[in-house]
Amino acid sequence: MTDLNKKAFGPQTVSFGPYHHEEEPLKPMEEHRERALLQYLKRFGKSLNPFVESLEKEVEVLKGSYDRLDASLEYDTSRFLQLMILHGCFLLQILSTKADDHKTAEYASTDPIFSRHGKLYIMPYVERDMLMLENQLPMLVLYKFAAVESDRAKSLNAYRDSDQRGEKRHSNSQDQGFQHRNKAEKEDGVVGSKFLAFSGRLKPM
Repeated sequence: MTDLNKKAFGPQTVSFGPYHHEEEPLKPMEEHRERALLQYLKRFGKSLNPFVESLEKEVEVLKGSYDRLDASLEYDTSRFLQLMILHGCFLLQILSTKADDHKTAEYASTDPIFSRHGKLYIMPYVERDMLMLENQLPMLVLYKFAAVESDRAKSLNAYRDSDQRGEKRHSNSQDQGFQHRNKAEKEDGVVGSKFLAFSGRLKPM
């Protein structure tokens, strides 16, 4: 049936998941995923490591969510994880900016996807593609990301509580890392796309 009308069953603007990610008409959207990922990490003050670690534990379950995978993804776990992370963060950024206009302010007013203009003229096509049956991410990816986000919130709350009690120490090493990263971001300006190759675990696609 999909062969009869590919436009009715396949994405036209953006891919989610492994089935359509290398199709030529969808490649222009790829550059926007990196920007969304960096903004997502910045919002929660986290490195990429905890998100990767959360998916590594479930990688076989995630692969099993698809009845067919290219060999390049089936046998290359790093590549598969990178796809899940890039696509998952992009999806979450789409949903959050759609639901909250304040999130739009995190991006430049000229951003082709996440600006107010992008929400009016590009988002409807992205949302259509999100409904395509073979253009999906496992819900487990979003659950895992939400758990990592929640741990961050708990860590920050614990730090604030200890600070209010006058304790002159950080609540944990994660908060120290958070402060150092913020300082580094201020000194270095915007983070480059090389951040995607964090700790040598993920390879550029």
